[in-house]
Amino acid sequence: MKKLFTLFILLMFGLLAACGSSNSGNESGQANAEENDQENTTETESAIRDNLEFTAEAEQQQDGITFSFELVNHNEEDVTVTFPSGQQYEIVLKKDDEVVYQFSEGKMFTEALVEETIASGESKTWEEEWQPEQELAPGEYNVEMQLLPTKAGDEELEEGAFTSQFSIQISDMAEETSADGEELIRNIEVTGENGTYKVTGEMHPSIGNVYYEVEDGHNYLVEQTEIPIEGEDWYSFTIDISIAEEDLPFNGVIMMSIFNEDRSYVVPVQLDQIQ
Repeated sequence: MKKLFTLFILLMFGLLAACGSSNSGNESGQANAEENDQENTTETESAIRDNLEFTAEAEQQQDGITFSFELVNHNEEDVTVTFPSGQQYEIVLKKDDEVVYQFSEGKMFTEALVEETIASGESKTWEEEWQPEQELAPGEYNVEMQLLPTKAGDEELEEGAFTSQFSIQISDMAEETSADGEELIRNIEVTGENGTYKVTGEMHPSIGNVYYEVEDGHNYLVEQTEIPIEGEDWYSFTIDISIAEEDLPFNGVIMMSIFNEDRSYVVPVQLDQIQ
């Protein structure tokens, strides 16, 4: 009888141990599943941000600067980016350490949320044109351009997630007209990238001898070169430019200047912005 009782007690302990082990295993499995779910969610959200490609450019115009933002959605799904106010971007232009232009200065923005949905494989662009009240001094300027969404999809974005800093070379902001108001160069177009460019346009022979040069704000990449004048009326010109890869700047703007002999007439042309 005593042996049966002892056997019964051992069986009970065995059953209790098995249940405890099973419960512990279930709880451990559930915890691992929850942890994996959290990791998968984090990876998915991170992938959303990582598959949004941000670029920013600043290009000198005849009487100012055009700032352009682009956000490309490489995700497989549409993505909605959320801005906390009506201010969707910020631009700061500096000469040395002095702020020359700040987009938000003196402006008021609505406090309502703004949402922009970017379809898969598509992009959203923003553009701001600034015309300074006074002509900017020629030279190198530092640019910081920042897109200001706080969310992409359901993911919270860190401050400065879409920020670009680079330099731009400002040439003389001479108007593309002669002293008496006559237009001498028109319809300039630029194609190409990474050191190989084609510049086309039209020129009037009354400009006289005309030249071009290319620089990056620190070095001349193409020395002064004459553009042949043809005919007695408007004529088309094509300039092919090739810059060796080792001569390209690591980060900066490649500018061409087209000018007459005494440089009283100068047309700046941005060829590329390398980041």
